[in-house]
Amino acid sequence: MPWIMDHTTSRSMFSITVLLSITLPGACSLKAQSSNALDFDGIDDKVVVQNASALIANAPGVSLGCWVYPTNAAPQYPDFDGFVGFRNEVDCDLYMVQIAPTTTLECRIRNSANQWFTLTYPSLDLNTWQFLMLTFDGSALTLYKNGMNVASIPASGSITSTTTPLYIGDLLFQFTDFFLDGRVDEVSLWSRTLLPAEITCMYNEGPDPSDNDLQLYYRFDQGTAGGANPGITTLTDMQGQIDGDLTGFALNGSSSNFVQGALLGHAASATICQGDVLAFGTQDLTDAGIYTEIFSTGGACDSVVTLTLDVQSVDTAVVLNGVTLQAQAGGAQYQWIDCDNGMPMVGQTAQTFTPTVNGNYALVITQSGCTDTSACHSVNTLSVQQESGTSGALIYPDPVRGLLMVRTPVAWVGGTLRILDLQGRPVLGERVVKAPEMVLDVSGLAHGRYVVRIDGPGVRWVQGFDRE
Repeated sequence: MPWIMDHTTSRSMFSITVLLSITLPGACSLKAQSSNALDFDGIDDKVVVQNASALIANAPGVSLGCWVYPTNAAPQYPDFDGFVGFRNEVDCDLYMVQIAPTTTLECRIRNSANQWFTLTYPSLDLNTWQFLMLTFDGSALTLYKNGMNVASIPASGSITSTTTPLYIGDLLFQFTDFFLDGRVDEVSLWSRTLLPAEITCMYNEGPDPSDNDLQLYYRFDQGTAGGANPGITTLTDMQGQIDGDLTGFALNGSSSNFVQGALLGHAASATICQGDVLAFGTQDLTDAGIYTEIFSTGGACDSVVTLTLDVQSVDTAVVLNGVTLQAQAGGAQYQWIDCDNGMPMVGQTAQTFTPTVNGNYALVITQSGCTDTSACHSVNTLSVQQESGTSGALIYPDPVRGLLMVRTPVAWVGGTLRILDLQGRPVLGERVVKAPEMVLDVSGLAHGRYVVRIDGPGVRWVQGFDRE
């Protein structure tokens, strides 16, 4: 399953660290998210889903799951902690509750004939996220923790009630609430008995909302984690069946509010160059951030991938010091170009560049795998430098066919003379200025434009001529 497609330009660099191509069993989808959860204060917080038992009434099997983060280190009646479930103590019980001693989980099903079957599990984990799934198939009540079958007892009957509410973060025993002190995430209710492979898949990935037997699914991804959420009064059911009513929540701060949830599934990361585009499912990404996308696997499960995208920028700043251009980025690869013709300057691959003729110049710079081009910078101060009381220097004739005369001030004797093409390449051997007048044979040069350059102490002189 190709879930990320490269969409590159000449400047682009990608580093995608996770590629996914798998088929998942039955009832789960591939997910990668650190989503929200609800924090319950153990005092009065609860979620009530009215008449939710109607969704599983007369079903041949039922499954109830959640991620839970319990924190009560000393549960004693009546300070037990209800995680999730139904409980009317007449004809409809299906729940999970933390009881004494500390890490004991009680699970129960009560059928329509008022027969109940109770399973206890002694090894809850405090102050950490764990995935619990309770299943009933008409003959056994089974508890799964983190995808593993950890306890099972014989049980029989069915649930027929259509009016019993589902509680999250609370269970009602007679007139006593067992309010949870902890967090809950990813609650799901199913009208069939999930298979062990499906439960393992859900532990690693998450429910598939398209499964017809998934009756209720609360992802808790509402509001702002730890922020002010006063306008939220219901918990959204992703299946569109019944939203849950929030009661008692402060909905502000780090407790009694939406908070960071369990870290589920798989994540991916990618790096692109600034100005490039990464095609991620239906999204074309250009900015750094965290993005989620759903990908179809062609089976019963969908793949939900969370991508962390980083954008790498190139420092293209160039400063002009006198007639020398200098890149501000160090430790990179450089190529100076002539903006007037778009051609690279042969041999000019250093961090600094001193033009030999006036013109417009830019820098192509490669840094950390990305390549970008600076703005064009104009150099127009190259000219004859004259001695006081002299007439400077000159060259003639221009244009020239054979011999080129070069006249310089006396003070320039000892300097270095070069003839260069417009790309800055030497076309005649370097010479020392031995006298104020020199004769150069340029008859061997191809027709075109050239420059004479003289460098010496306090001297940098450039003048062009044409070879006809």
